[in-house]
Amino acid sequence: MASRLLTGRIRCPSHPYSASSTWNASPRRSTASVLYRALQRSLRDYAREWTRVESSRSVLPSAFHAREWSIFCGTLGPALNELARVVPGKAPRDPWQLAAALRRSVRERSFTEQQPSERELELGFGLLRVLQSRVVALKRLVYEPHSSCLTAGVRVQVDSLFLGREQRGVGLDGLRDMYHFTYFVRIENHGPAPVLLLGRHWDINDLEGQLQTVRGLGVVGQTPTLQVGDSYEYRSQCVLAAPLGVMRGFYRMFQMPKGDEVAVEIKPFGLIASTLHKEPQEEQVPADGSVQTASSYARRARVHPARPPL
Repeated sequence: MASRLLTGRIRCPSHPYSASSTWNASPRRSTASVLYRALQRSLRDYAREWTRVESSRSVLPSAFHAREWSIFCGTLGPALNELARVVPGKAPRDPWQLAAALRRSVRERSFTEQQPSERELELGFGLLRVLQSRVVALKRLVYEPHSSCLTAGVRVQVDSLFLGREQRGVGLDGLRDMYHFTYFVRIENHGPAPVLLLGRHWDINDLEGQLQTVRGLGVVGQTPTLQVGDSYEYRSQCVLAAPLGVMRGFYRMFQMPKGDEVAVEIKPFGLIASTLHKEPQEEQVPADGSVQTASSYARRARVHPARPPL
């Protein structure tokens, strides 16, 4: 039996998928089996991320679906048409249908004499890479436009708001629309001693997997000192090349009088354009931009997040 396993020719008359009594364990068939299992795992991870989108109170699944499909089409390029011809049935209209149909096709051919061609395997692994990259990008996102976190006695609350889309280079290659967001931050000192805000660190991920890192001294040109029970509020802006993103990071705080430096966490919060939001609101951003007005607006936004329509 061992020698027959090594030669790759096994008598298996009772196998339900056997086209004949002999099964040929070719390298291409083994590669197809590996591709099938990898697609199965990636689809499971992808489905898990879709569950998070559908359970969100802020993101509209149908709009997210359309945007995700456009990312797939743009990434795959001309290979998309070839993939559509490989899989049976109607042309897929979303990433899930495309990957699932290809997985079924690979599985069916694994148990027949019709082996997938090298080009078909190449297309399959290309789709697998795109699918895996999308899972990585989606895992970094959050789908609620606010967050709150307490670290070392300092609480940081953030609310984000979509301002609008800047259309750039209509009809020109290489220029993309830009999405403008503002976010309101409230920092409260609940600790036993005063703290000094030294600096900030932001990691900003967007829907397409791009990462921006921002570091700097203080916030909006200030390095405020918060006495026990004090709070500090400010407003800033962020620009993305995608309608959905997430910000996370930390503030560098100096604890007085001990002289210890701590990293105060900023919990992830979503940046959601109105095109992806479930309920576009009528409220607008305060025109004066004052801290008092911005903070009161942010508190209202926690109850009714405002998303002015495009």
